Amino acid sequence: MGGVKPRPYISVAGPESSPGGSIRGTITARLGWLWDPGIRIHAAQALDLLGDAGATIDRERNLARIPRELAERCLASAPSSFELYDSEGRVKVRYAGDQVHFDPGSAAIEILDHGATTSRPPVTADFVRFIQLAEGLAPIDAVATSLVCQDVPQSIGDLYRLYLALRFATKPVITGAFGIDSWYVMRELLRPSPAAPRRWRAGRSRCSTSARRRR
Repeated sequence: MGGVKPRPYISVAGPESSPGGSIRGTITARLGWLWDPGIRIHAAQALDLLGDAGATIDRERNLARIPRELAERCLASAPSSFELYDSEGRVKVRYAGDQVHFDPGSAAIEILDHGATTSRPPVTADFVRFIQLAEGLAPIDAVATSLVCQDVPQSIGDLYRLYLALRFATKPVITGAFGIDSWYVMRELLRPSPAAPRRWRAGRSRCSTSARRRR
């Protein structure tokens, strides 16, 4: 597939016969954690959806306990692969099977300058330099909104860093929203303009994002 480079295969789990070390054993254990202790979700709509699907909901604790059968049913209904595209609409990342891709990760609340002995909060100039560096490194497949700029109101912090990533990089973007409302605005930021190439307007995504509550 154009633009997607092959990666070496590395196994981090033993064969299926290996007690507790197999891929299946690892998945089974993680599915158990979804039920006990469960997951904390600070979004009433998400708790409603899970409750309607069969999860046990504790409203006072914002806790959802998801039975294994429900989790496996959801996994079975999810796509087995998806792609991310660059700003020109070309495939750059394909998440499927054993393919491995690299991005810078997230998220630094403070940074340490070269030669400094104490850290400091990052600002816009730091974020721009970071994105430009990630954009220029060939082994990095996608950039990420890895810094939280402290020189803008925090109410727009997640949207601002996505804007900067889209402004200064052409690679796919890995990001996250600090709230549910921000996620919908991010979707609009990523919506292609009528002047975009036809292939880019055909529902192709440049960004992988998730909504999470920032502490």
